[in-house]
Amino acid sequence: MRVDTGLTPRWFQPFEDQPEKFHIRPLKLSEKIDLTHALADARSVSRVSGEQQVRFLKAGLLGWEGIEDANGTPVPFSADVLDVLTPDYAGALVNEIFMISVLPSGAKDAEESPLGNSESQSK
Repeated sequence: MRVDTGLTPRWFQPFEDQPEKFHIRPLKLSEKIDLTHALADARSVSRVSGEQQVRFLKAGLLGWEGIEDANGTPVPFSADVLDVLTPDYAGALVNEIFMISVLPSGAKDAEESPLGNSESQSK
């Protein structure tokens, strides 16, 4: 069995004009099942509650680069400090984690996300 490259962690830069990069991974089957139930209730990733977004991020976000506090000091990655992310970044990350978890490798690039995050792109 070969591992599909779509199932391996990757770096993601949500906004081309911003330097922040995030190390993300697809969700495991058990995580997908759990979080898909949350999505069914929300009806789309863009309507996922803050608590559900944190669950997605804790499951799929492995690290980051370029996140700084107000003084310009780098903020070390930790699942305990996810609240430093703005809603735009959190939403883009949740969408990307979801997309790489459910679509076959390469399918995301073939068409616009049905979840409404057309500005994000993988790096």
